[in-house]
Amino acid sequence: MRKKRTIQKSLFIYFSLIIISVILIFVFFFYIYTSNILTQRASDSFQKLAYSISAQVDQEIRKMDTVSLNIAYSNLIKGDFINYLNEDDGSKYEKSKSLMDLLISMMGPLRSVEQINMYGLDGQMVGAGFLNQSVKVVLNDKSWFNSVLGYGGLKYISLPYNNSFFIIDTNLKQKRYFISLYRMCFDKYGQKVAIIETAQDCDVVFGEVSNVLNSGADNMRAFIFNGDGQLMFPYRNIDKEDYAFYFDKINISGQNGLSGSFTVYNPNMKENEVVAYNRSDYTGWSVLVVQRAKQVLAPVKEFTALTVIITIIMLVSSLFLSFFTAGRLTNPIRRIHEAVQKTELSNLAFNNDFELNSSVDELEELNSAFQNMNNKLKQSLDELLMAKQEELQAKMLALQSQMNSHFLYNSLATIGIMAEEHMDESIITMCDDVSFMLRYVSSGQLSMVPIEMEIEYVQRYLECMQLRYGSNLHYFIDVDDEITRAEIPKLLVQPLVENALKHGTNVEPPWNIGVYGGVVDDHWQITVSDNGPGFEDDVIESFECEKKLAWQNNFENNSNSGGVGLLNTFNRLKLTYKENMVFEIRNRPDGGAEVTIGGPLPLKEV
Repeated sequence: MRKKRTIQKSLFIYFSLIIISVILIFVFFFYIYTSNILTQRASDSFQKLAYSISAQVDQEIRKMDTVSLNIAYSNLIKGDFINYLNEDDGSKYEKSKSLMDLLISMMGPLRSVEQINMYGLDGQMVGAGFLNQSVKVVLNDKSWFNSVLGYGGLKYISLPYNNSFFIIDTNLKQKRYFISLYRMCFDKYGQKVAIIETAQDCDVVFGEVSNVLNSGADNMRAFIFNGDGQLMFPYRNIDKEDYAFYFDKINISGQNGLSGSFTVYNPNMKENEVVAYNRSDYTGWSVLVVQRAKQVLAPVKEFTALTVIITIIMLVSSLFLSFFTAGRLTNPIRRIHEAVQKTELSNLAFNNDFELNSSVDELEELNSAFQNMNNKLKQSLDELLMAKQEELQAKMLALQSQMNSHFLYNSLATIGIMAEEHMDESIITMCDDVSFMLRYVSSGQLSMVPIEMEIEYVQRYLECMQLRYGSNLHYFIDVDDEITRAEIPKLLVQPLVENALKHGTNVEPPWNIGVYGGVVDDHWQITVSDNGPGFEDDVIESFECEKKLAWQNNFENNSNSGGVGLLNTFNRLKLTYKENMVFEIRNRPDGGAEVTIGGPLPLKEV
């Protein structure tokens, strides 16, 4: 037989488990939540860095491309180069000097590129920039030659390289890397004339990358790949195994958007890293910014360590206090438990002379509250009905608030449209009407108003709409004086008129809006009609289903289903008149739709 625990021991165990569970769960979720936020912030920051780097690199490549295009479309340069190719060796020197001057002028005062070379298809080359020279080269030995031919007149960008033949200084050859942009140019007959090469120093093209890395956090790295996955940056002393898996991750794992971020496991460093990338739609290059995930989460880990220490102290203190408190609570709680077991509905208001005689104030207050509970229970049951009535009133006010905001938005939108069309006189008239309507709407203390006030409000609204639509809109208002003093929910008729105007104008003008009111079977009734396309059968069927659902569920599941439309008006009528309400929608025999609402007339004083 299992040994039963004492109340003190049970309370101690339960209190301890609750305290430990709450603290540990809080610390766990706090860590997860904070780490996700920090990771997302870091990813967003990296994406901005990647985009900034990509934009700067594109800008430098675009400068090279612009110079190349200017040369390709310069008939003067192409003509001089053709003449140079056709000259004999004795005259080539003067022609090459003239051609070099033209190429240097293409660089501009800011030297958009470091070197410009033009290659004839026979291998003759004229260059300007670092080195002004005219030499003969073997194009088939150039790694870029076949690619440029295949690209036609499109740009082809080389990988970073050093030891360019146009640098004379041997020391510079070992230190400086260049990128070249090649393009085939054609004459006016579409015949190939030359290959244009514009070269730029890699330190210029990728200067922004170095600036970002120097100003960023420790261990932040950046990689730039071309569309074939070849590394463009960094271009010095790096093994392929140190970077290839980054590009593979973008393409294999579905990271194929123009930008994004992800976490990847680095097999070389044997740790996770946060990677943000941006792919240029101009060059097709992908810029990646990489940071160790451990370093991103370093602040939250430090805070977590401090939290763990504080948590341990809190746990030890809480366990001691829970043991002591359990002992103090044992006897009084047992007596309260016995008193609760004796409580029945038949003795709620009796047996109030029970004394706990405990030294714990909270337990004495608990006992006093228990005694008062018996007396207040019946009162609470009575108040439940009142609370239900207040809930219905709150729903009524909420529905009315929706109607106010909906109409105000549409009124302001109409005035804005009229202002765009310079209808100045009409705007003055409309502003007067809208001022009246705003005063009417802003009198929020009145939830019920006479029908004559609501009809005046509707008339002002239709006047505004007629100013907007002109002779295309006709409206008729005919309300029996016998119902004008009956009170109805505020803003009940106007939404129906607005709805009729909205859907009734889906046909060719003129558009006719009618508002008719009178007495039918001791009920006031108001009908709003239009000459539009009418209700579709499925709309009427769907609305009837919504009405049935509203009656069955008493608004519990459809508080948002009606919006500011017909079901909203139905709900307000139901809240006000219940089974005595009138609400009908139907299509007119001669075309158009009409909605009829109504409620009981007040009893006449004898």
